[in-house]
Amino acid sequence: MTRRTSYAVLALLLIGIFSGGLVHAQATSAPISVVVNQNTVTLDLRLQMQENFTSLPLFKVTLDESNSSLIVGPIEKAMRQLVSPAHVVSLTLHAGTSLINPSSQTWLISENYTIVVGGVNSNFGGSVRSNLAILKMGLSTSIAPGGNEINSVGAKYLLGPLKSLTTTSTTTYFLDGAPYLNSNVPGNTTATFNILDFSWVSPVSQWNNQYDPLGSSSVWSFTPTLNPYNLTVGIRHIEDFYFPVYSAIYVPTLELTAPARAWADGTAVVFDLQTPADPVMALIILTSIVVLVASVVLDRRLRPKIARRKKR
Repeated sequence: MTRRTSYAVLALLLIGIFSGGLVHAQATSAPISVVVNQNTVTLDLRLQMQENFTSLPLFKVTLDESNSSLIVGPIEKAMRQLVSPAHVVSLTLHAGTSLINPSSQTWLISENYTIVVGGVNSNFGGSVRSNLAILKMGLSTSIAPGGNEINSVGAKYLLGPLKSLTTTSTTTYFLDGAPYLNSNVPGNTTATFNILDFSWVSPVSQWNNQYDPLGSSSVWSFTPTLNPYNLTVGIRHIEDFYFPVYSAIYVPTLELTAPARAWADGTAVVFDLQTPADPVMALIILTSIVVLVASVVLDRRLRPKIARRKKR
């Protein structure tokens, strides 16, 4: 199969997925939100995986300060491997599964975390350095509140159905767009797929940032070049089309918000602390700009009148 042909087949395959009702994860989930404050960092993880390889067990899980130790421990340990003083101040979780498209048997596993993290900010008096290396935390252990797996979902839910698919001579596996003729590589990737493994996150200095010196906050965004997990299997190839199609998609993105005029330094974000004089200075600068603009406009209006008077 030539590269051009493989791209064409993949395009047709994706059309088949969309028409069958399996919607791309990015279309239904909000970016992971990271908010940096003076003393803490708040992570709002909105994680979703859609798949039609198998029927997921129906469950709902709610964790808060009273019963979250099962998951706080592994998350805190993963963070401390990257930033030793890091600790979880508070954590809440709402997770569950649902059948979102009966016709295509598409299931959704959704996990919504709010995690407040302390110990990652260093205050130098006039500025704060927030070490966001914690965003690259990699959890590879099973986490199963109430017996329901919410981390090692690849090994728990997907690997068995993937390996047991009835294949044909034309069956093709597409792992993040790359084609494979057997399940060896896709199977290995599936076996190690953990929803809470963020080892794919790059340093903040490599994220997209639109600097706004007059803005009230600084914002960065990050979309991974290679998706953490995006597997599609086409069983039978008929006239440049695959049928049936099985897919599991997990493609999170991130958005970081920090105080105004913050800047990135590797895995850290640095920002100056506001002093009581800062709002006054900002008002003075804004007033000066308004006066300058008004002066220029007034000068342009008066200049022709003065010239006419001189001619007389």
